[in-house]
Amino acid sequence: MRIVVNVNIVSRLGKKMNDEPAGWRIKLSEGNYVYSDKPYGDAEPLYNHPANTLTDEEIAQVWKNMPPDNDSGLAFARAILRKAQEK
Repeated sequence: MRIVVNVNIVSRLGKKMNDEPAGWRIKLSEGNYVYSDKPYGDAEPLYNHPANTLTDEEIAQVWKNMPPDNDSGLAFARAILRKAQEK
């Protein structure tokens, strides 16, 4: 996959945190995209949202609430993601 990147859009993606698009992805051909800070044609909007993070205490609480017979790291990972989405 070939990607052409506009440096301005990369810097804006790290700064802009609201409901407006941080940039636009424009499909050139199958697997080839260009990224822009302005929409052109049927450009797809790109959004940047802050990550929901958990404190160590919140992670420990999720671990304590896991069933005692659970030996799946996958179940723990999913529980952590659910907890983060609640924030």
